Amino acid sequence: MTQCAEDVGAGLILADRVGLLGRIDLVPLFETLDALESAPTVMSECWREPRYRAPLARRGMRQVVMLGYSDSAQDAGYLASTWAIHRAQEALGAAAEMHGVRLSFFTAAAVPLDVAAGPRRAPSPPSRPAASGERCPSPFKARCWGSTS
Repeated sequence: MTQCAEDVGAGLILADRVGLLGRIDLVPLFETLDALESAPTVMSECWREPRYRAPLARRGMRQVVMLGYSDSAQDAGYLASTWAIHRAQEALGAAAEMHGVRLSFFTAAAVPLDVAAGPRRAPSPPSRPAASGERCPSPFKARCWGSTS
């Protein structure tokens, strides 16, 4: 799980050491309430970092970010978790726009009921989705919103 830019940087270093830098996509996961709240700041730091931005540029400035339910629901409860994910989508979308990043969200809604009590329902897309606002098909009852072009 991603809590700071250094977490993403560690993935970058690992990919570089095994010869996969630029050949794989790093998809940061923000799941706890604190992580969701800091996600725009963390990703802005990453997007400003030349070592992160170069591979991103080779992929057409496309970034996928995963926003999770399990830990945030345990951390803050289902309603607060859902609201935090919605707010994170809005704030990340604005940050991505400022950095010229084409952002897509992946939110895994298939959480066992014993992990986070309450009925499962994915939050609605942000009111200001990335460029196309297209939903991407995905397994695990997941949702993806954002630019696919």
